[in-house]
Amino acid sequence: MARVLMIALDAMELDLVKSWSEDGTLPNLAQLRETCALAELRSSAEWFVASPWPTFYTSTTPADHGIYHYLVWDPEQMKSRRPGPDQPVAEPFWRDLARRGFNTLVIDAPMVYPPPDESTPGIEICGWNTHDLLADPWVHPASLRSRLESRDFRPLLLSEVYRPMTLAELDTAHKNANAATQMLCDISLDLLATEPWDFALVCLTAPHQSGHQFFSDTGLAEPPTGASPSEAALRDIYANCDAAVGRLIAAVPDDTTVLVTALHGMCPNSNRGELLPDMLRLILDGPKQTSALQTLRKLIPQPVRQAIKARLPRSLQDRLTGYWRTSGLDWSTTRAFAFLPDLQGYVRVNLAGREARGIVLPGAEYDALCAQIIDGIQQFTDADTGAPIIQQAVRMDVLFPDHPGLVRLPDIAIEWAHTPCAAHRQLTSPFGTIDWPTPGRNLDGRSGNHRGRGFLIAHNGPDGGATELPTADIMDLAPTVYEILGVPAPAHAQGQPIWFREG
Repeated sequence: MARVLMIALDAMELDLVKSWSEDGTLPNLAQLRETCALAELRSSAEWFVASPWPTFYTSTTPADHGIYHYLVWDPEQMKSRRPGPDQPVAEPFWRDLARRGFNTLVIDAPMVYPPPDESTPGIEICGWNTHDLLADPWVHPASLRSRLESRDFRPLLLSEVYRPMTLAELDTAHKNANAATQMLCDISLDLLATEPWDFALVCLTAPHQSGHQFFSDTGLAEPPTGASPSEAALRDIYANCDAAVGRLIAAVPDDTTVLVTALHGMCPNSNRGELLPDMLRLILDGPKQTSALQTLRKLIPQPVRQAIKARLPRSLQDRLTGYWRTSGLDWSTTRAFAFLPDLQGYVRVNLAGREARGIVLPGAEYDALCAQIIDGIQQFTDADTGAPIIQQAVRMDVLFPDHPGLVRLPDIAIEWAHTPCAAHRQLTSPFGTIDWPTPGRNLDGRSGNHRGRGFLIAHNGPDGGATELPTADIMDLAPTVYEILGVPAPAHAQGQPIWFREG
């Protein structure tokens, strides 16, 4: 029977993989690139920051599975909430494989809810180092937790510092990232050796958080005087992941099909989303005094807000995030409002018949409002250079025409200009100006953010050969696993198998 080991290098950037493979930093990935098939992957991260993992494990679009952010808008309750396991298509494909009789082993996959009950076949561990969680750390079956804890394997969640970091904090985050990779690799090797498996997925999450924090020195509190400490830390974290890839591949039988993948990459942080509510207010209402709630929020420094929030239970964190964004709005006069995503910008129209307190009529009024917002957003520029801050703004019904899932998505998605946002001093437009709160620095301390491109390196035992493959999609990965295992993919799967072997 065929075996598949998938190693997910969460948010690892392909350009850095290529560069650091060539200079000897990543010897195992370099060897795989020289002897295996490589494909770039289109990623749903291009428009939806939190969608890549659900898009991958369901082989459907965000319009189908409805998960575009870790908080999604509930039009009936008029508030944001964490997406639940009741999403239309939210079951990971490996649970379908397990029901068909395949032994499955999944370690630290992000954005996954626990199985519905203990009778669900397969082994899953989530939240040991996972960057994006939908629930508190869990183990399935629950009896496996005691075995992990007896080996001193316990959750080591990597938390970000949402402000410019000191060098001491960078050093601590660097060490924690490498410790996380080491522990995940040790857990995986233990279970791969002792549990039966036909499909195994191991996710190494350190490149994700590290890509956000160490992509450049703009995430530091003070500019360094010598070589970049951020680059050195990120390079070392990638090198540790490379060593883990080597250990994992060496531990499995030679005839195992190994798929090394990243569902999206990283690039300089271009997110201006923190200021999107102010832009929207200027476009729709012109200069006027902000609400008392928003004024209060701006008076509390972001590091203080984040420090308080981090000490709260996850449910209260979610409520607080939603409260700051929409609780100060008067729904009787609010025509549109902005979410705060980590990468793009999202605008939702307060549409009558869809939102519980909607006021904008469908049809001509809705169309005119969307056009006004899109045209207005495109007129914001950097006050010093005149460069636009918007790449494009698109209605969701253009991306997914006539799709029934549009009711769950924002109405407008904004792709920011592909330039670092840290250089701003002020944004200007015909509607008014907005000061950048942290000139020369990123608002949230992140120097890197998601790139809508991933990669796949496919190795099928000692007979594999180097091949450059056409660009594929992250929805194609699950059907590829089904193809290797010799069973048809579920009917809802929209991807196609990636042919990484000739003949």
